[in-house]
Amino acid sequence: MVLHAGSSGCWVPNCLFLSARNTGNSKADSHDEMNSEIFEDWFTNKLMKNLPTSPPCIIVTDNAAYHSRLQFRLPNRSTRKDDVISFMVQHNLEVPNPLPTISVLLELIKEANISREFVIDEITRYFGHEVLRLPPYD
Repeated sequence: MVLHAGSSGCWVPNCLFLSARNTGNSKADSHDEMNSEIFEDWFTNKLMKNLPTSPPCIIVTDNAAYHSRLQFRLPNRSTRKDDVISFMVQHNLEVPNPLPTISVLLELIKEANISREFVIDEITRYFGHEVLRLPPYD
């Protein structure tokens, strides 16, 4: 597994990540060796901390699962009612009193149009940069 970043001008210094955990299997899929925890650690501590702060950079990424971990999941029908209420409170949504059915609460959340947020997008914004996600491919 090799992670690095660069632009037309040069490679980002101190950003190289190498991993050779599965060298015995030449058909091994590199995605088997990467996960969100490893990627986000590299992204935060190697990439973001070594990018120039000015001008802001645009980070182009694909839709690999480890690039796309969500900050939170929207509640669904299998979510416990207490957890749905906690979600509403965390997102500053009014919780009706008396409490309606879980279906009504889920509809209120849907109407609030809460956008999905990816962990690396939030990290990138914190450092003053922007993520550009490539469209999914088949």
